Amino acid sequence: MGEPTGDARYDTDTALLGRPVDDALGDALVEVASRVADGVIADYIPELAGADDDATDPYFRQCALLVTTTDLALMGATLANGGVHPLTHDRVVDEVVARDTLSLMATCGMYDRSGAWIFRVGMPAKSGVGGGIVAVKPGEFGVGVFSPPLDPAGNSSRGVALLEMLSARSGLHMFDHTAGPPSPTGAVTVDRASGVTIALRGELDFVAAEQIVHDSGRLLEHTGATTLGLDFEDVTRVAPIAERLLAATVREADAAGITVRVINAGSLDLDLGLGSSAVS
Repeated sequence: MGEPTGDARYDTDTALLGRPVDDALGDALVEVASRVADGVIADYIPELAGADDDATDPYFRQCALLVTTTDLALMGATLANGGVHPLTHDRVVDEVVARDTLSLMATCGMYDRSGAWIFRVGMPAKSGVGGGIVAVKPGEFGVGVFSPPLDPAGNSSRGVALLEMLSARSGLHMFDHTAGPPSPTGAVTVDRASGVTIALRGELDFVAAEQIVHDSGRLLEHTGATTLGLDFEDVTRVAPIAERLLAATVREADAAGITVRVINAGSLDLDLGLGSSAVS
């Protein structure tokens, strides 16, 4: 596969921003930066002097996009949300691309200070020499900051200080220990006619799916119900491993004579192999 075209890059940028890209500085910056780059290349890699500008122009144009701190935060939130823009609800990049981007941000997004950054702040981040920083709490939010004075590594001095303080005061480090994960189960309704219905919520990963299976089995045992309803109305995402675990549970329930009803899951595109069970 070749490199994406300029139009394709702008389409992605537009989707990330949730608005048309403003590249008003593009032509001017490309012209100036290209001259500087040509001089540097001539000094350090003489054999590449006068190389085709196609190698450098796309980079300089990306550097010339005009964004606000709100734009930076929305870019980060899109990555935090698995590649789906939180306001437009458009899928901007595949989930794997979002994951891999965050991995790169965590390991080298803050230039030579990336190690110290992940130690102190604990959030994937990317800085720019314009003074902006976008940081991400995966699965939760993105934050954008801007302050032009740079430290020796090329990161915003005040931006780094602010995000260090924010992480420490708010407990945002991704390696902080939590007493327990948020419960994926909300209200439980027991009805003689409809059986047991469990309202699910949040992002369902492997741990959440295990808890749902455990809670469902316990409720069915205690109530003697033969129908289980799983309401996905407040679920934001179901990880593939969670979907497989829930599908295996549905098969086991079906074999045991338990009817499983999947409720309000239309937007999640789930395939739980319901068999004699139902979707509503």
